[in-house]
Amino acid sequence: MLNNKYLNNYNFLMIVLDSLNFKSTENAMTQNIKRYAEIYEKRTISGTPFRKVYTQATYTLPSHVSMFYGIFPDNRASEEAYYNRRLFKWVEFDRKTDASRQKGLVFKNASNMITGFESFGYKTIGIGGVGWFDNRYQSTNIWKDTFFQKFHYNTTFHETSLNSIKEQTKCISNIVKNNKDNKLFVFVNVSATHSPYQRKTQPYALDKFDFAFESFISPFKTGAPLFIILVSDHGDVITKNWQTYGQRHGFFMPEEAEELMEVPMLVIDMPTY
Repeated sequence: MLNNKYLNNYNFLMIVLDSLNFKSTENAMTQNIKRYAEIYEKRTISGTPFRKVYTQATYTLPSHVSMFYGIFPDNRASEEAYYNRRLFKWVEFDRKTDASRQKGLVFKNASNMITGFESFGYKTIGIGGVGWFDNRYQSTNIWKDTFFQKFHYNTTFHETSLNSIKEQTKCISNIVKNNKDNKLFVFVNVSATHSPYQRKTQPYALDKFDFAFESFISPFKTGAPLFIILVSDHGDVITKNWQTYGQRHGFFMPEEAEELMEVPMLVIDMPTY
């Protein structure tokens, strides 16, 4: 299980596959992700490599804020510590000081998970994707002002760009190259899995990301061990019901609630490459 012994010894890469619902992972090939999951989780994978978890929020902004404050999508029924919320009590709250509850990474006196990493000397860097991360606007500039030491966004990262994945991998490569002497926590919001899905389907967009997965992690391979978090922020119902998508809540869309709330998650602990 992830614990504070990982701090100072690992780099951390958190990738959020925006709007990806769990069902789409069952219809994608994801050969590269499967290969890494089989190697590092030591399991044979016949279907999706992801675990099914349940999002804490139904659209991008509150879901990411929730994760940055340590509350990730989870499955309370799971016996696996990585997916049943025991792992991600990352920020120590005053009301939960019992040592038995301090599972996962615990950052004392940190305002959020990102500043918690900073308190251990990590360089925290974010890479935007969908429009919620466009830091040209004051309303979406909280990522740079509130959380990360440095935040990257440009329009080539956006979901309407067919080159978004390539441009984001170039950005990661430059970040690692320019911060060789730093411990790194890097966050990436991948927009390719958001509509218009690289102008095809969501499983197709996921496989486009999977094809580039090695490029996301290879810049880290000359440094410390790597802890990877692959997760979605919420499901996708855009193509099902445009009229109610704006409400973004399962209560208003009972027939689509599963696809909105059920999301994929995969944790890969890479002590060696």
